[in-house]
Amino acid sequence: MRSPIRRVLYSRLLAAIFASGLLTGLGCVTAGVLLFRGYMDRALAASEAEALKRVEVFNLVIGKVVRDQESRGTSALKALDARFADRASARAAGLEGLRAVAAELGVDEVYFIGDDGRVFATSFEPDQGLDLFSFGGPTELLLKALYGSGRLESPGITGSTQTGNINDYQYFGPAGKDFVIEVSSRLSSMIGRAYPGHDYGSLAAALFGADRASGPVSILDYLDRAGNSWIHERASSPETAERLAASAGTPDSLEWTEGRHRLFLKRINLPSFHQAMTLYVLLRADESYYYGFIVISLVVALVVLGGSSFAAFLAARKSLGPKVTSRLESLSAAMGRVGKGGDLGLLDDRFDDEISDIGRSAAEMVSTILADREELRALARRLEEEIVERERKGAALENALDANRELLREVDHRVKNNLQFMASLARLEAGRAAPETARVLAKMELRFLGMAQVQDLIGAEPQLGRIEMAGILEDLVDRVAQQAGWRGAAVRISAEARLRADDATAAALAACELADNAFRHAMPKGRGGFELRLVVPSEGGFVMEAEDEGSYRGGPVEEGLGLTIVRALAAQRGGRAEFGPSGRGGFLAKVVVPPASA
Repeated sequence: MRSPIRRVLYSRLLAAIFASGLLTGLGCVTAGVLLFRGYMDRALAASEAEALKRVEVFNLVIGKVVRDQESRGTSALKALDARFADRASARAAGLEGLRAVAAELGVDEVYFIGDDGRVFATSFEPDQGLDLFSFGGPTELLLKALYGSGRLESPGITGSTQTGNINDYQYFGPAGKDFVIEVSSRLSSMIGRAYPGHDYGSLAAALFGADRASGPVSILDYLDRAGNSWIHERASSPETAERLAASAGTPDSLEWTEGRHRLFLKRINLPSFHQAMTLYVLLRADESYYYGFIVISLVVALVVLGGSSFAAFLAARKSLGPKVTSRLESLSAAMGRVGKGGDLGLLDDRFDDEISDIGRSAAEMVSTILADREELRALARRLEEEIVERERKGAALENALDANRELLREVDHRVKNNLQFMASLARLEAGRAAPETARVLAKMELRFLGMAQVQDLIGAEPQLGRIEMAGILEDLVDRVAQQAGWRGAAVRISAEARLRADDATAAALAACELADNAFRHAMPKGRGGFELRLVVPSEGGFVMEAEDEGSYRGGPVEEGLGLTIVRALAAQRGGRAEFGPSGRGGFLAKVVVPPASA
């Protein structure tokens, strides 16, 4: 049974060899594909250059033929003008009569075109009634400029939109007349006159040299802008015409795919006879050469890759087996025996390489681990003893802490009771004292009660360390209002805040004094309102504002005992007290106490 390390090592080795060979094979195939594509592109460029040269030769050969024919056409147009003075005479000649006249004058077809663009008399029956204005573009502009002008125009040769024949067209607008005369001569007729015994087909085949099966790139045809063939003198295929029409104008090139062939239309511009001519050469690149090359290259690369990879793997395995995998397996078995208490010398196979270094390093590591294990055992025993001692001391500290907590609760309870007792004494004395003294004692009672409430909360929740102020302030302000006999508008208290014990005592006493000052002095008749606000900034401390709706209108504030106490409380906490008018016409007192650490 093979070991996992052998399986892992050999599988990784085989994968690495195969991946390396695959990358090499793909690189070779890619380079071949790029070279073959470059060959195809050069063949395409060479075919395009050959097509241009053949068109130039065709231009030279046909040039004289066209010029001779245009000379005959000019004479024919003038003769037609002299023979047919008006539309009626042209119609009266009829189809057969105009055919005879055309043959007599040396042209193939005769047309008479009315000022509405329609052919009203012709020797070519299919074009009878044809609306030439419907073609738009240059044809319509040419005709409209000729009516009654006395000028002659020769647009040159082009393919017929009806038959695909290549014709030479000439137009004449007789002076003062409302029609245009057109004559046309087919290129095949012109060649027959210039080269007796030859027709256009044989001449075009010889000059253009189109070949449908001559290597990877072939010249198939030469087309005009309407897609008509100049080799076979016929209308183009619908697909080619649609592609030219969809290209909007005269594109430099078009390309599409049919099966395993790529077809190209390449524009050729050259001066033809007496005007510029635009032709397109239709080229076909046979992609079967390209795809065949790719398939054969891939098959050869895969076969060579498989054989070379397997041979390289067998050679590497034969070399690595005794030198690497067998020794690693022996090292693994030796480490297992050492782990069960075997001799550390089993880990050294006495070679001088990295595998032997691993075995010797493992032996040193095991020795160190064994020594450290004894030290850890001794340390563990000492830690156990220290833990027992700390648990004993922790229990003693916990008992002492419980005793201190109980003592603190007792102290807090007694302080609260003493404050409540002092408040009761003040209330009893107020009942037997003179009115002024009774009022002072009543205020003393409120102060004692406020401190007692704070102390009560400290004793009830000492672990919190902060006192909830909303209930304390509401109770104190209510007591102050009752003592003052105040029955005015509602009292508003906003105190969603928790304060430290010392800050809580100062805030409670300040609230008593400020409420008493408002109820007794600012609103002695019990009218208006009173608002107390307490907020705790994020950094600590507190801000207290007391605002009434009394009749204070500014000026120096006469500070009595109550405001003096408030200012003293703020100063004691390191803060300040500010007194002045409020925005609602009353009195505003503001106490700002900074954080304890400030």
